[in-house]
Amino acid sequence: SLKPLDELLRNPPTFFPRNPTFRNYSDLFVTLSQSWVPFSRYVFNTLWVTLVGTVGHVIIASMAAYVLSKYNFPGGNLFFRIAVVALMFSGYVTGIPLAKGTPSKGFASKSASRAALPLARAS
Repeated sequence: SLKPLDELLRNPPTFFPRNPTFRNYSDLFVTLSQSWVPFSRYVFNTLWVTLVGTVGHVIIASMAAYVLSKYNFPGGNLFFRIAVVALMFSGYVTGIPLAKGTPSKGFASKSASRAALPLARAS
């Protein structure tokens, strides 16, 4: 991101920029301020998904951990083993079916869906 355009298209490519510049960032803000979706919307979406996903995950994980550690109930050991096996899968493996399944439920363009997907994946 710090390479100027002439270094970016150079052949053979270089790994580190010879003349680093921050002009690309100012160009980004200028370009996105003229686009259909403003840059502030991207920032808001990122913060919204991060905040709701993190808070939701902490709440759900805390409640589940408390119940599994303090109470003995029928099927608790099986549920604990299923939870451990589920932790072995990457978030992408479970996230792709979740993302593909939500449009069919009429949940695709709502603001809540952007926060619900990471929350569902984390649970």
